[in-house]
Amino acid sequence: MKPNVLILLADQHRHSAMGYAGNPEVETPTFDRMAREGVSVTTCVSTHPLCAPYRGCLQTGQPAEVNGVKWNDDNIRRDLPTLPGMFREQGYQTAYFGKCHWHEGHEGSRFTPPEWRLGWEYWKGWQNGHEDYDLPEFTEEGVRLHPHRGRYAPEVQTEQFLDWHQEKKEGPWIAQINWGPPHNANVSEEELEELRETAIRINEELGLGLKAHHFQDPWWFVQSFPLHLVTDVVPQRYLDRFDPDSLTVPENVHPDNHKLIQYQLREYYAQIASLDDLTLQILQELEARGELENTMVIYTSDHGDWIGSHRDPDQNCRGKGGAEPESVRVPFLATGPGLHGRGASLDMPLATVDLLPTFCGLAGFEAGEGFPGEDLSRILTGREPVRSRAVEMSLADHWRGTFDGERIVVS
Repeated sequence: MKPNVLILLADQHRHSAMGYAGNPEVETPTFDRMAREGVSVTTCVSTHPLCAPYRGCLQTGQPAEVNGVKWNDDNIRRDLPTLPGMFREQGYQTAYFGKCHWHEGHEGSRFTPPEWRLGWEYWKGWQNGHEDYDLPEFTEEGVRLHPHRGRYAPEVQTEQFLDWHQEKKEGPWIAQINWGPPHNANVSEEELEELRETAIRINEELGLGLKAHHFQDPWWFVQSFPLHLVTDVVPQRYLDRFDPDSLTVPENVHPDNHKLIQYQLREYYAQIASLDDLTLQILQELEARGELENTMVIYTSDHGDWIGSHRDPDQNCRGKGGAEPESVRVPFLATGPGLHGRGASLDMPLATVDLLPTFCGLAGFEAGEGFPGEDLSRILTGREPVRSRAVEMSLADHWRGTFDGERIVVS
């Protein structure tokens, strides 16, 4: 029987923000259980630690210089083999939920026309954006609707996946759910005008240390100010779990940013806790429907987040795109049929270019020639031992580097 494949992709979740990775403050019981019962790769990295370049690489198995997505506003090549296309050839049903971010906006909107969906059949996606309390829906003509305004987007997406799963045909399937958190939410120019005065007052009252330029436009604002202090970004019950004053700030955070980063960590950990709960909901529902035993469930992220590491007080504290471990290293968890013994923790570099051939291998077929990454499925299933290897990483023309599992060397 062909295994089903479910890819749970977070946005901006760094490896160190996991209980099983040694962080006692973030609450991730479901992810920790997946690590205990399945396989974790402790040295998984993003080939291109930026949203669109990562996603283009995941869908094609090709690096940015081949697939065309070197930066966040590039268009992907549509003449390459794709992950959903290859699975469809094997008789799989395919479904996609969330942002794709591999093409330009369609006529000024976030709509993704069918010709840009790369072979994903069922589609509840969009081009880009992090409106976590206004999940986009579109008509066939690309007109945006607002049926989910006021609801937490990852919860809606989880319902959408489970609804599709209930209605799908018999037979194997592959689905990808792209959750927006723990990426910081979007704020428009108009919203910033409404929030700026309150945010500046809170900054002064709490002693966060942000300066005037951090409030000058939406980009600086969302990359610097803890948004949960002025708007909805995650259900309050998750924020209530974390006392910012008790959260440990990493040593590589500038001393002047400590109070600010405690509030950023509160928001970040709350978002991750919400994804942990939703992952549990999915696992329980698949088990109740009799499909969990034959479903490969993978949780990973497109890149990490600095959250103040390596940043000075004049810079933005949130973000990614550099070669630092906080930006490059991401979680990788897999549970399902045929995997390595329970609780296997593999210390071996695994990069984005490896994912497409490895997912094919886990499903029992070969991706074929022409892919620069490796099929590591035999290692994930315990049929071959972990071995030394090095992987390449880059971001456009800004930097190139290699990672051997211990050190990132930028050339």
